Amino acid sequence: MRRLHARYLLTGTLKAKSAVHIGGLGPDGTVDLAQVLDGQGRVILPGSSLGGVIRAALDGGDTAWWGMDLTGDRTRDRDANASLVVVSDALAQDDVILEIRDGVSIDRVTGAAAGTHLFTRYVVPAGTRFDFELGIDVPGAEEDPQARGLALQIAGIMSGPGITVGAAGTRGLGEMQLIDAALCRDDLASASGLLALLSDESERIELPGKDTHTLQSDCPPGTLRITVPWRALGPVLSKVADDGGVADSFPATAAGEDGTLRLLIPGSSLKGVLRSHAERIVRTLTGSSVDGDSTFVAQMAVAAAMPTIGDAFGEAADHKNGTGRRGLVTVHDVASRVPIPQAEWHAVRANGGNMEGTIEARRIAFYAAVKALNEITENDGLWFDVASRNAIDRWTGAAADGALYTGVEPYALRDDVWSELILDVDITRARRRTDTPVDALLALMMFLLRDFADGWLPIGFGTTRGLGSATADPEAIRFSFNGEVADTDCAAELHEKSLQEVLVENHLNDRMEQAWNTTVPELVTQ
Repeated sequence: MRRLHARYLLTGTLKAKSAVHIGGLGPDGTVDLAQVLDGQGRVILPGSSLGGVIRAALDGGDTAWWGMDLTGDRTRDRDANASLVVVSDALAQDDVILEIRDGVSIDRVTGAAAGTHLFTRYVVPAGTRFDFELGIDVPGAEEDPQARGLALQIAGIMSGPGITVGAAGTRGLGEMQLIDAALCRDDLASASGLLALLSDESERIELPGKDTHTLQSDCPPGTLRITVPWRALGPVLSKVADDGGVADSFPATAAGEDGTLRLLIPGSSLKGVLRSHAERIVRTLTGSSVDGDSTFVAQMAVAAAMPTIGDAFGEAADHKNGTGRRGLVTVHDVASRVPIPQAEWHAVRANGGNMEGTIEARRIAFYAAVKALNEITENDGLWFDVASRNAIDRWTGAAADGALYTGVEPYALRDDVWSELILDVDITRARRRTDTPVDALLALMMFLLRDFADGWLPIGFGTTRGLGSATADPEAIRFSFNGEVADTDCAAELHEKSLQEVLVENHLNDRMEQAWNTTVPELVTQ
């Protein structure tokens, strides 16, 4: 039993700013990746997951507070101790209806879905709130100032930029922020302190405002945030298939942070588009190609070994040798700014009555539901079309038998219907790497942003069939950097500039070009 001089207790509400997934045992076989639940079937954020994320966010703080593992060395193990920071499981405040998200990988040879790489996962919807509690045990009076500083630092991180919890953090999932935070101190070394604790009269410690930094920004510390306002040139959607009704597919939706229903383009889909195009750029310059006979896993391993690709977008873990790395680029979900009225949307998703009545009656009911939905959303700039398409028989030239399909496709009637595409580049971690210089990574991002602005990167479903076309104004694409100025790279110089300004500034372009040419040697042809 260890002596305790005092205890700091940080409490509040953890709010999910995006959907969250922490893997656990599934109750059934409906999804491939289940959400962790407690023994009573309630949604929780495990304290082990929260503690690990908070410790990592402190960026190399005093490890003694987090415990020291046994090493087997009797001399060294005399100083080993359990963690003085205790993070409790965070229980959801209300009953949670889990959402299901589909995911698919793209084969680099065929451009179609990779075999055996379609998967589904449960996610906790954005806006879900959890009870949070973190305690710091203070062993002696001399450690009290350090414990207070650690508690304030943790509160600042969690209440400010927040933390990312669980899986797929670089693909838009797991964003959490602490709200209604409170910090108190309990004196456990005196009778008056114990009486105050029992009387619920603990010392209240005032929490400061948001942390300040060298460069002011709304993005996390050490991060370059790229904000891309974009415009859909036609229907843009992430498809959800449906069988047995009038329509065969619908646009994906998810709960927003405010609890309303929104159209969704997952960050995983957007990141896949950016990664595929980045690979295309590097393969073109280096003359490398994809082995058509290799598996998708092998394709991705080869791609991750190419210059800039693995560092920027990550590398899947190889269970044989334990390698794997988190990408430096995070791509957030994109959602419609226009809320979808839930009653009308559920009527549309009923798909004509779910096989009830005659086919003609179901079609009438379905089209009436879509019309009722449009009467509400059209004024806000969002309109839904029911598009019927068919494949052509290559022998007869007529419609192929059994190949008629119908989908609901959303059109943006105004430029502000969709939220911005937001990319975060972890500059702090990039500066610690030796494989890819920061300026070379920034050069890759400039290539991707320029091509996206020019309309070369369609997003979502059906991009080879006229869907997903998008463009952006280079003058509206903005950079925001929250970090230290470094002589070795030009990340800080991008702060508050537009893409157009960066592309015409010779000083920045020369630095990025030099780093890029050194990192990605161009194929020399005779």
